[in-house]
Amino acid sequence: MVGGVGAGGKGPGGSGSRPQREPGPPSSFDLMLRSVYYRLRHLAEQFFGRNRYPNPSVDTVRRMLSAILLRGAQEHPAVPFSWRRSYSEVAERLNVPLGMRQFIGVGLSDGPGRPEIIILVVEDRFSNRSLEGALERFTKKARVQVTQIVTGPVRPASALRSRPAQGGDSVGLGSLSGETGSIGAVVADADDHAYLLSCNHVIAGVNGATRGAPVWQPGPLDGGLPGDTIGVLFEFCPITLDGVTPNRIDAALADLVDVADCQPGIRQLGPIRGTAVPRLRATVRKCGWATDVTDGVIRGRKFECLIPFEGKGDALFQDVYLISKSDGKFADRGDSGSIVIDANNKAIGMVTGVMQRYALVAPIDPILDYFGVAFV
Repeated sequence: MVGGVGAGGKGPGGSGSRPQREPGPPSSFDLMLRSVYYRLRHLAEQFFGRNRYPNPSVDTVRRMLSAILLRGAQEHPAVPFSWRRSYSEVAERLNVPLGMRQFIGVGLSDGPGRPEIIILVVEDRFSNRSLEGALERFTKKARVQVTQIVTGPVRPASALRSRPAQGGDSVGLGSLSGETGSIGAVVADADDHAYLLSCNHVIAGVNGATRGAPVWQPGPLDGGLPGDTIGVLFEFCPITLDGVTPNRIDAALADLVDVADCQPGIRQLGPIRGTAVPRLRATVRKCGWATDVTDGVIRGRKFECLIPFEGKGDALFQDVYLISKSDGKFADRGDSGSIVIDANNKAIGMVTGVMQRYALVAPIDPILDYFGVAFV
């Protein structure tokens, strides 16, 4: 009997095991089987993956791009690192210096043949094709078209005494350094108490005024003085100015000193007949102190846009309309607060910001709901 470790001894193979054989190179048949396996698995993932993981909706892509392009550019504790990293990658591909405010709005429109996401940019620094390429990994699965619009910087749209005053007339916070914009309209609460409606940044000093502060008509930039007081600040919706937290409205109410000093409706356009949600490409109108009566078109919706308030900070506004005018400006500084109406004189929103040929208009229903008022 031969001793030692072998077929019948105890070794790495265990009792009764055979010696391990070194694996040889795979045969051509093995390689063929592996190739067929991986190809079938790839096809199965493509086929079944569409049901398990549906392509993102256009609105999902819009929200994602808004988060990356508007919030991702900012060093803020509420901004996830992944958004900042994605923004840095896009900015690098487009040669946009970090720290430069180039993207100021993201929203939806209806492109020819497929959905369209509009990106508002400050400067003409890159082609539309370059922008589509930089955003392709976010937009490809949704089969969405990306269009950039060069708007220039966005700014608040903030304008002679009228008694009775009316929607579209000059108004502002009663201070020689106060802003000046437009009266929106007269509204009333459930007790039929009447108020003057305009923007926070027009009659509340971007959160800076206190309740009871005087409101002048005309506003201070139009020569208004203490003797032109038409009301006092009653309430405003605070604007968050960190550039990250979304705002839905920029609005405030003034309690009228004398109800007879301000009459319902909009100057030259007549009474407001309720509210409506407009469709894309619908024609709309407004009367504001700076540009008077203008017609425009709803160019986009569900926009998120950054509006800088000098010395205060940046405000991110959510779910606003983008309105354009083909042959000039739909609104300009001095028009903030003016009410935008459709062809049936139904209010659709309030002018909040302006940039070249475009205006940012906040939907009207959230404004009225916030204060619990309705048009008179």
